[in-house]
Amino acid sequence: MIKKRFVWVLLFSVFFSSGILLAFQPVARFDVVPYQRIKFGQSFKVGVVAFSKPGIERVDFWASGQGYASGTKTVTAMSLNDQTGVWEYWASFPASEFTSNGAVTIYAQAKDNNGNKRNLSLSMIAEGASAFTPVSAWVSPSGDDTTGAVNNSSLPFKTISTAKTKIQAANGGNSNGAVIYLKEGTYSVSGISASTTNEWLTIAKDQSANRNNVIINTGLFSTGYLKYDSVTLQSRGSGLYVANDSATRLWTNNCRRIGSGYDIVNSNPVNHSSDNHYSTGDYIFDADYGYRRAALVRGAELVQVGVDSFQNTAMVINATSMGQVNSTGLHADAYQVFSLDANSPPANNRIIYNFKATDIHYQGIFARSDYGQATDNAFVNVFIEMREPPMRNESNLYSFGPHSFYHSWDHLIMWNCTFIGHCGGMYGTYTNSSFVGNIFDAYVSQESAVGVPTIPSAEPGNTSNNEFLHNHFNQIYKETADHYRNAVYVESGWPCPLWGSKRPDSGSPATYSKDYGVLDTDYLSSKFGYPLDGSVLINRFPSRVPIDVNNVERAAVSDVGAVEYVSSTSSAPSLNYMISGVSPGAVFSTGTVGITLSGAGFPAGAQASMFNASVDGSTTAATNVSVASSSRITFNINLSSGAAPGYWTVAVTSGSYRSELKGSVNVRRLWRVLSVTPGYGFENGGVIISDLTGENFLAGSAVKLSKSGQPDTFATNVNVVNSSKITCELDLSGKAVGFWDIVITSGALTNSATGVFEIKSGGWSVGSVSPSAAYNYGEVAVTDLGGTGFFAGSTVKLSKFGESDIAGTNVSVVSGNKITCRFDLTLKATGYWDVVVASGAFSSRLSGGFEVKGMEVHSIAPSSSYSGAVLNVTVSGQGFLEGSSILLRKSGESDIAADNVAVTSDKITCRIDLSGKAKGVWDVAVTSGVFSAVLPGGFEVKYNVTASAVIDSAKECALLFNGEHCDALVDIPAGTFESDVTLSVSTAVVPGSNDETIVPTKVGVNITNDKSLQPRKDFSLTMYYHDVDALGFEASKFVIGYYDESNRRWVVLPSIANTTGKRVVARPRHLSLFAILQLAPGTNVEKVRTFPNPYNPRKHSEGMTISNLPAQAEIKIFTIGGDLVRSVNYAAANGRSSWDGKNESGLEVASGIYVMLVKSPIGTTRIKFALER
Repeated sequence: MIKKRFVWVLLFSVFFSSGILLAFQPVARFDVVPYQRIKFGQSFKVGVVAFSKPGIERVDFWASGQGYASGTKTVTAMSLNDQTGVWEYWASFPASEFTSNGAVTIYAQAKDNNGNKRNLSLSMIAEGASAFTPVSAWVSPSGDDTTGAVNNSSLPFKTISTAKTKIQAANGGNSNGAVIYLKEGTYSVSGISASTTNEWLTIAKDQSANRNNVIINTGLFSTGYLKYDSVTLQSRGSGLYVANDSATRLWTNNCRRIGSGYDIVNSNPVNHSSDNHYSTGDYIFDADYGYRRAALVRGAELVQVGVDSFQNTAMVINATSMGQVNSTGLHADAYQVFSLDANSPPANNRIIYNFKATDIHYQGIFARSDYGQATDNAFVNVFIEMREPPMRNESNLYSFGPHSFYHSWDHLIMWNCTFIGHCGGMYGTYTNSSFVGNIFDAYVSQESAVGVPTIPSAEPGNTSNNEFLHNHFNQIYKETADHYRNAVYVESGWPCPLWGSKRPDSGSPATYSKDYGVLDTDYLSSKFGYPLDGSVLINRFPSRVPIDVNNVERAAVSDVGAVEYVSSTSSAPSLNYMISGVSPGAVFSTGTVGITLSGAGFPAGAQASMFNASVDGSTTAATNVSVASSSRITFNINLSSGAAPGYWTVAVTSGSYRSELKGSVNVRRLWRVLSVTPGYGFENGGVIISDLTGENFLAGSAVKLSKSGQPDTFATNVNVVNSSKITCELDLSGKAVGFWDIVITSGALTNSATGVFEIKSGGWSVGSVSPSAAYNYGEVAVTDLGGTGFFAGSTVKLSKFGESDIAGTNVSVVSGNKITCRFDLTLKATGYWDVVVASGAFSSRLSGGFEVKGMEVHSIAPSSSYSGAVLNVTVSGQGFLEGSSILLRKSGESDIAADNVAVTSDKITCRIDLSGKAKGVWDVAVTSGVFSAVLPGGFEVKYNVTASAVIDSAKECALLFNGEHCDALVDIPAGTFESDVTLSVSTAVVPGSNDETIVPTKVGVNITNDKSLQPRKDFSLTMYYHDVDALGFEASKFVIGYYDESNRRWVVLPSIANTTGKRVVARPRHLSLFAILQLAPGTNVEKVRTFPNPYNPRKHSEGMTISNLPAQAEIKIFTIGGDLVRSVNYAAANGRSSWDGKNESGLEVASGIYVMLVKSPIGTTRIKFALER
């Protein structure tokens, strides 16, 4: 035995020294998005995630560029980097270690315990000499591309395109480091391109906006470096991307990426096809793919993804995928690696670290390397749960495997992973690989030949230098052997084969259990995935990973699997324990501040803290922490004036579990005033403050002067130019002489500068202006602007709140008491304007001293009439111009132009024709060229109550009636009446019906004439109905009927209903009350009636009516002797039919007694009737 052990050790030593099998490198990558700034006065914590089969000895960090001289920083253990929330190797690089501003390179070298190394480099930007102030712009749906301004949140642009253009103009022709803030709304980035070089252009939500309501759903933004921060990117359909990483380095941070359907191809809003893609803290929902390629994905949450959650993604950290829905005919994996050709080379240096995928239905990890050997890849703390029902792939086959590896893999690391639900396949060949501390449902290998109990590549001392240690295997249902069985089971009703386990073991005994029994596999349990009390999984081997998949610290001796044990008497950290929101999102360092957190799964007794990730030692514990519910926490935090400004992270802890919302609170120092220019003004005038200099000014701030014993003086036209400059105007008229404080307020916070502004005696004053009023039709000459103390060179203007100033021209200071000038008032706003005389920054004004008048419409008489009327009206007002036109206007309608117009300055008479015009309120507009005035809703066109027309008996005539419920057209043929009549159509109240087969609507008219004559022939009546009047009726069964007053019943006329045109047409022969009726089938066959009876076809051309028919009926007419005469058509099922007195051959039948047989599902009846010729 001693000799054999010596030979094994000797061979192992040869393998290590030969370089044949051990020529691998550590798996190591920067956990940093490149091209970020190391901000002046702050530090940047640069992290590296590194793993290697022999273990990592150390990671060395150093930098070059911008005067860096701080040497190498060596890190020998992983710890929590609070800037990223990741346990990793990290070193802090303060900006003070650089002497100038500009590009720098951070280097790292990961070295393992066998001396293997991997070198990394990272491009960053240092602010070693001074702070960088980005050019910024705001965009709002209510903004204005004309008046918008950069670095001014109170003057937003309307479009992102214009904001970008203005930023580049202010930033030397590029967008490097610029920020575009979006107010809540929906935006397009279609056709926009920007110039960026080695620095990000950021498009972010405004501080006050909700991420869910800042939506980009159209177009692609083209630039070299683009960052979306805290916005929603939304797909509107297949291939309708709003971001593309193939031509743009793309970084999405804290974004919602909403797809257009998990079962729709290319439904992710981001076209992810390259490693130019970085994602931090994003949420992906209802898309086909989660990520296809990316250099770094950290903190992603994927929900309802239809295909792969991750595909060929280089680095995945702290990510979750839940509720993956396998789309029909697709191939849904939690993480897929494929290498088919040069476009998808073998996987190299990929890290999947702390990844949890639950509710998976097709495959967990699917990894292949067709195009060559995959090298140096790590899967650490991966939790995969396969859940029934299994789904089919594009070949209509089941897979349902938590992991499958194919082809050749060198230095593949799989540490502390848990795979739940069916067998996993390891079908490749492996060298220098490490499988330690994993839980497998079963382990299937291409080396599982019958009669070979141990997999050759996993034997102790195997020639492939692989290690299989401390793993656990679940014995498959129906398995009977203790160690292995090579049979394949296909259980009745189960679509997937069940494989036995070989339990590969290279030196430390593996364990197995039947039907689990060692960990909680109930996904509804609060301890899902945790080892059970007393489990064989607990305390198995020295920890190789410092934390588990939930970021809970492991003990020095690690448990097997992705989740560390929690005793049954302790509460397991919820899988949904997370912070999702914080309010307020911005605070000032003025002392104690109240904070409210929203989220899910907050446990009782949780604690909170905040820290600035760029400042060592900044962590501040919260006080008065209250877990109000599982979704809400409130606390106080003391942020004194010494608190470092910047974006602080909020953390909630419970035991060893921790959840963070990074950079969620912007801590700012309170603003202060440093100087004011000019620092004085005069007691009888105003002053323009051109430069109120300070720091930390906020958009929307208010400015005022304050003095003890005096009322405050509030500034107007306040413009927060940027965080260090404000401009404004002050009216000092009548204010006390002396020194005043300047007070700046934003919200509930105020800060002041004591005695920095002086009001002095003197100045000049404005007393009068002549003329004091004029119309806004052109220029006005001011012949005498009177006052005192006017200076030569003074300027004059008219000023009105909310309007642009009207500058005086041809200004002449005649004397210290008189000025003359001219004002162009064309189309200026009406009302009273201040008259302002200024010299330099100082001014004096005559408040409301000048009135600008305009054309006005005061009234119209009469103010209403009926549709179809032609009437004369009088419009009253002021400022009417000769040649003015009069129009009635209504949205969606053509204008009604008046004629016969006569104009004076205050009155217009005209005629308007309302024939065929829409009912409702119309605006009255008077126009003359570019000048106009409107009386909103000044005129009403009403519905007809009665319409009349003279009918010439010798001519064909028509009368149109427009009523509230009905429009009616009466067409009268020539010779209808024996003499001329005045025909009237009026609104009618429609009586009810005592016949269940006749249902009246509200649509009715009464037709009469002045001579009470009845027509001598048929006329046409068309009745139009409105949608609202047809509600609850079947319009296809509409007919016109007239009301028989003497018998108090409705008589139905032969009618044609047109549901498309919403009209019914009939041909009456007398005048009466008419209405639109709906025919309905009868409910009692015994009530079927025929009329007229007897029936004479020559007198009753419309036929014999059969009424009260049920919905279904068969109608046959027989002779008294029983011979069939005719089967009557009844397809309408509306309760009515008719017979024309003819037999089946179309011949007229003889006079006599006939029998009608009506058969229906509700009964049969026979009716005798007479026919006479």
